[in-house]
Amino acid sequence: MGQSCPQGSYLTISDTTADIDGERAAGVAERLNTRMGSARLTMRSREEIGAFFDGLDMVDPGLVPLPQWRALFNPSQLINAYAGMGRKA
Repeated sequence: MGQSCPQGSYLTISDTTADIDGERAAGVAERLNTRMGSARLTMRSREEIGAFFDGLDMVDPGLVPLPQWRALFNPSQLINAYAGMGRKA
């Protein structure tokens, strides 16, 4: 994905994961997928989310659990998501 960004642009992503509190994440995914019909919640691993940033320079603090990105939330709070921002040099 990063290869198709114009030079100087930024890509910001937050995405759900089962890497964090996997048991709870599986329950949430099952409940949502039951209600959403043909639409499906896809939880990605940190590595899968990180692949969206291939070819980009990561902005600090990198790809981290969502509450740790810019420390806007209590870092001990569990949210089943990673967030990151990359810049095309």
